[in-house]
Amino acid sequence: MECALAEVDKGKIHTVKTGITVVSSTSALAAEGTLVRGFNYVSPPPNHAIYNLIGRVAAGWSNLEHELGRIIWLLLPAVSPEAGCVTSQLMGATPRYRTIIAQLTLKHRQTSDSDFEKFISRTQRLMQGNI
Repeated sequence: MECALAEVDKGKIHTVKTGITVVSSTSALAAEGTLVRGFNYVSPPPNHAIYNLIGRVAAGWSNLEHELGRIIWLLLPAVSPEAGCVTSQLMGATPRYRTIIAQLTLKHRQTSDSDFEKFISRTQRLMQGNI
């Protein structure tokens, strides 16, 4: 799959034995079990558009993790400063989803409210990427 490259990137294309074209990728250069030595990574220039895209992805992911943390805090019996100590130890979205599922499961067992089953199911689908 070829894509249009900016002129500044055209000098950084490396084609390996498999015929796969990659742009500045060190892992893609190790094709078919052959380790390529002497490759120097070339960073895009400081004003390259890729940095804007990376920033947008990082900001969106950070917002997702923050919202998951807020859900965990809301499901606690009492929101307290200690809640931040707990969620700060959860690295990534999956542990946060699992914590939410555990909290919902506990609340379901305590109340027998069928709405919690629906929330558990929806949270599991979100965690698996099946929105």
